[in-house]
Amino acid sequence: FFFFKQKTAYEIYQCDWSSDVCSSDLKWLLSVGGQNPQIGMAIYAKWESWLVLSSVLALAVAVYLLVAGAGLIKRSASSPQRCRTWAILKMPIVVYTAVIAYQFQTMQYSLMQQNPAMNSPAMPGGFTQIMVTATFVFTLLWGWAFPVFILIWFSRKKIKDEIAEWGCSQSSVISC
Repeated sequence: FFFFKQKTAYEIYQCDWSSDVCSSDLKWLLSVGGQNPQIGMAIYAKWESWLVLSSVLALAVAVYLLVAGAGLIKRSASSPQRCRTWAILKMPIVVYTAVIAYQFQTMQYSLMQQNPAMNSPAMPGGFTQIMVTATFVFTLLWGWAFPVFILIWFSRKKIKDEIAEWGCSQSSVISC
């Protein structure tokens, strides 16, 4: 049997709308200060604008992908270009969110080691950096997987030929 912490609907909602840094994790910051919650609030204030920007960018490209996908369903000839544009826009956003997550995670580990009230065992010297770096690399690879797939898929000759037929009406397929 596996035991896990059941998240509330509100915690799931918070995580779904943010990028790689879950806003429910920010609640952790409020407890960092122990007797002095102003420390956690100061850290949260420092990151708030970056996290909001990350969420807004992620939402904007998600809506753009939704529009492109709807066009693909309708077989709109311009939709593949919209998908390629989405992929090109998504890749730097993945880098941005990975950098934010890297910085935030580094700060979390540092605060955990500095605050004895956290009751967390100290990690060996370079292990923390290895974990943070591995998370950063995995975030980049995972975040780029679908955009790279889209760029490769729509550059294939067979797919280009099929898309070229989308602009033709059903009665004039032979003349296309």
